[in-house]
Amino acid sequence: MPARRVPRCPLDACSPTVLTVALRSGAHTEEDRPKMSAPAGWYPDPERQGLQRHWNGEAWTNDRRATPSPRAPLARRRMSPHAILASALGVGAMLILTIVIVVSLANRSEPISSAAQYSPAEYDYLVAVRDIVNVPWSADVESHMLETGHQACDLYADFPDIPRSEMVERARGYGAATDERLAAVFAEASAHLCPR
Repeated sequence: MPARRVPRCPLDACSPTVLTVALRSGAHTEEDRPKMSAPAGWYPDPERQGLQRHWNGEAWTNDRRATPSPRAPLARRRMSPHAILASALGVGAMLILTIVIVVSLANRSEPISSAAQYSPAEYDYLVAVRDIVNVPWSADVESHMLETGHQACDLYADFPDIPRSEMVERARGYGAATDERLAAVFAEASAHLCPR
C-alpha cells in the first residue's frame, strides 16, 4: 500500500481544522478541502514535526515554537516538623479526653453488682439512688448507699410519730448540696426500702 501523501498548505490556504479534515478525508487539492476555520491559537505545525505554529483565526503566522512537554504533577508539600508536632499533640489530647469521658461515663452507669445478692426492695432502692448520688459507682459506693438507706429506715422506725416527708424536709434543711442528695436518698429509702 503506497504511503499517503500529506498535503502541503500554502500559508494562507488552510486552517488547522481544514488540514485535519484534509488529512482524514484524503483531499489533496484546495477545491476538495472544506472551507472551515478554527479559533486562533497554537496548533501542531503542518510543515514541521515537533513544533507548533500560531493560527490567527484566518491564516498561519510565521511564529513557531517547540511543542510543550506535558506538565509534571505538582510535588506535594510536606508539613513542617512544628506542624507535625502540633497535629500529634492535638490528636493525643483528643484521644486522652475521649478516654476520660468514656471511662467516667462507664463508671457512672455501671450496673449494680448483682441483683441476686439484694432483695427486690434493696435493688429498686439502689437503682433509684445511683442517679442521685452522681459519683462513680462501685461495690463500695453500693454498700455505703445501702447502709445509708437502712439507717434512714431505722430513723423512720425510731420516730414513727414524725411523718417521713417531714424527715426528708429536715434533712434538706441543712442547705448544702450533699444534704440535698441525702434528702433524696431518704426519700428513695422511704419509697423502696423501708417497710410501711
